[in-house]
Amino acid sequence: VLVEDAWQGQGIGARLVRRLARLAESRGMTVFTSTILGDNRAASGLLHAVDAHPDVHVEAGELVVRSTIVA
Repeated sequence: VLVEDAWQGQGIGARLVRRLARLAESRGMTVFTSTILGDNRAASGLLHAVDAHPDVHVEAGELVVRSTIVA
């Protein structure tokens, strides 16, 4: 999910992530795996829209996040 800089901070990313979660769940998927640049705190916060307690670890300076879908 990428939100243009001028549109960030307006809840668009969270709505997109929630919509993706609903679509994924309707297709039988239960987990998202995401790779986020380590310094992108806003993007890592979006994952709470899908999972309140995502599993996060660091690989090569990037956050690798495994989120259980709870749409």
